[in-house]
Amino acid sequence: MAENNLLSLRNIVKSYSGVTVLHDVSLDIQKGEVHALVGANGAGKSTLMKTISGAIQPDSGKIIFEGTEYEGMNPMLSGSLGIEIIYQEFNLVPALNVAENIFLGKREDSTKFVNMKTLEAKADVILQRFGLNIKPADYVRDLSVAYKQIVEIAKALSKEIKLLILDEPTAPLTNTEVEVLFRIVRELKAEGVSVIYISHRLEEVFELCDRITVLRDGYKIITLQTDQTDRKELINYMINADLGEEYPPRKGKPGEEVLLEVENLSGKGYSGISFEVHKGEILGLTGLVGAGRTEIARAIFGADKIHSGKVRFEGKDAEIKSPYDAISLGITMVPEDRKSQGAIPRLSIAWNLTLANLKKLSKGLFLDFEKEKQMVAEYKDAMSIKMESVDQKVSSLSGGNQQKVVVSKWLACHPKLIIFDEPTRGIDVGAKKEIYSIINDLADQGMGVILISSEMDEMIGLSDRMIVLSEGNITGELRRDEFSKQMILNLESGDK
Repeated sequence: MAENNLLSLRNIVKSYSGVTVLHDVSLDIQKGEVHALVGANGAGKSTLMKTISGAIQPDSGKIIFEGTEYEGMNPMLSGSLGIEIIYQEFNLVPALNVAENIFLGKREDSTKFVNMKTLEAKADVILQRFGLNIKPADYVRDLSVAYKQIVEIAKALSKEIKLLILDEPTAPLTNTEVEVLFRIVRELKAEGVSVIYISHRLEEVFELCDRITVLRDGYKIITLQTDQTDRKELINYMINADLGEEYPPRKGKPGEEVLLEVENLSGKGYSGISFEVHKGEILGLTGLVGAGRTEIARAIFGADKIHSGKVRFEGKDAEIKSPYDAISLGITMVPEDRKSQGAIPRLSIAWNLTLANLKKLSKGLFLDFEKEKQMVAEYKDAMSIKMESVDQKVSSLSGGNQQKVVVSKWLACHPKLIIFDEPTRGIDVGAKKEIYSIINDLADQGMGVILISSEMDEMIGLSDRMIVLSEGNITGELRRDEFSKQMILNLESGDK
């Protein structure tokens, strides 16, 4: 019903350099509903949301908000109307603390100076809704990716909002944080706030959302009542194909030969960690945020300092003090934040793909461009990277293809062990399956794989064996035939 609509988009068209990315899209968002927007990478979801927030202007079409018609928005106008958007790329100032980031740009009095105690007290009220260990005085630069996401959400909650747009909000979060976010979204809905929820995690869409709109190749395909559809139908609308089995079967089995041994390892955020990885094995490291998963992985890769303990690789003691040491041994790592740690988005695909192999590709002081070209062509074909040119910026690719470039960069080093930290964060269901196949293929070729993921289904679907962490300690080790969500949750919570 039109009178119940908070927002209506009518015939929105947007083109870049003659290429149309939104084709006559119309959409209604009702008051107090959670409305999912789904589609493969490149479907037009982010472009449509930026149109609502005023980050971009449509070529044609109308935006109707609370009955008033606009030909386009701008960030100041949308903010004044009560529209807030949280992008995948964080909009935070690392050098400021949490409270300063939450209230950045907002002044409630005319005094020249900020009262930090008052500011932190107000921030603490908002943060209490999350029930997590984030302090207003903590500096953003010291926070994990998950906690930075929560600060972004807290920024939005500090304002009087009528429409909240969440773009992949749970990508860096684990189960506990996701539950907290869902609770807050439901509270906002009960208060009459509308939410547009963009996610590749379809299980979240079915749990949280009232209606679902599917975009494909810039076209609106359909809007469905959540309780009148299912996952299979939704995927068919999204990619116009049936994905079949989501987690491809393994062809091989883990080998007997031990590749990596970690003995009594201790460092920042973890202590007394011991485990081993066999050739051809996918070992999952799971736990809640703060459990030490990423910290352990970074220590093995040499990115963070090890305080005590031993690392053995291929039966020999390994002194890993830097990523260079790890790469020299045959250990590489695909980090959780590909845009700030895994790739240089503003550089070309060729540069990103060959960056870790410049020594191999050089003739003295000069780069051998013919060798570089051959390497890029090899991995473009092997990884099915969709690109127009090797010279285009990585930032121009879809999330799935960006991730393939990062993986290719490390595979070009011919590793024996590769660590994947949140390998499918922010990529669509089709690209996820491709990444799953790549991980399986690497293990089937005899490579050791350490997998970290906040998606429990992903961990269960891919891992041969799982190490469960809680507050920096190992609370359990599970074989594939012992996997169960309840058991993993119990161990992640510290129950043995």
